[in-house]
Amino acid sequence: MSKNYRGKLGRLARAEFLRRAFAGRRRAPCAICGAPLHVDEATVDHVLASALGGSNAFANLQLACARCASRKSALEAGICNRRSKGHRVEVDPAKLVAILRRDVARSA
Repeated sequence: MSKNYRGKLGRLARAEFLRRAFAGRRRAPCAICGAPLHVDEATVDHVLASALGGSNAFANLQLACARCASRKSALEAGICNRRSKGHRVEVDPAKLVAILRRDVARSA
């Protein structure tokens, strides 16, 4: 199976990523908040969203809980919206994750 996929992340690519992420483990941590995830609860998330120039390469994928993935998507949508209005917005995935971790800590 190829390590890079074009377009949306397909069902086979998602299954392969989950197989690798959970190899020999029953649970794996959310990449954003660290909560333990079961394979049925895990969301395959792009570190840098496709809409912001990210690829479907395995190196750009991470496991996230539904809550964190939803919050990250909202942040990325805001960035895309600002870009569409002509604002120059630099995207640093590490800063996005830091913002999300801070928000998760506040809401806990």
